Amino acid sequence: METKETEKENKKRPLKNRLIINLSQTKYEVIKDVGKKLKMKASQEKESAEFDLFWTDMAVQPDQLARLKPFQKINHWPGMFSLHRKNNLGKLLMRMHKKFPEYYSFFPKTYILPADNSEFMKQFNGKFNKTFILKPEASCQGRGIMLVRRPCDIPTSEPMVA
Repeated sequence: METKETEKENKKRPLKNRLIINLSQTKYEVIKDVGKKLKMKASQEKESAEFDLFWTDMAVQPDQLARLKPFQKINHWPGMFSLHRKNNLGKLLMRMHKKFPEYYSFFPKTYILPADNSEFMKQFNGKFNKTFILKPEASCQGRGIMLVRRPCDIPTSEPMVA
């Protein structure tokens, strides 16, 4: 049973000279560089509970979130996969646009290929030379992005978002 004093201790950030960033689950040098630039103390201890910010490249389990102290932050949350993948985000936005068009008109019509292929092909009707941005559904950092103006330029080797 926690006393009021213990509760107060848990809510406050411990007094430290520098913020601690746990980098044990990231491979990105840019995150490490930003931590250094911000003069954060880097920790590589996977199981350590001593951190202010935990940066991970992986999914976070709900029990990991439950163990966070109020002052601790983490860069992921459960269910994030539904938003950070282009195909999932496109599906969700189009679903919301269907239900609430007046609030969800801030993004272009999105096609998930090959599922929406027949509807997408109607866009190439010869009247206008529209240009579409195609992105691989599971890529990141700009890899595989292309502009297409003709149906024959659309790759069929992997799922895409247009």
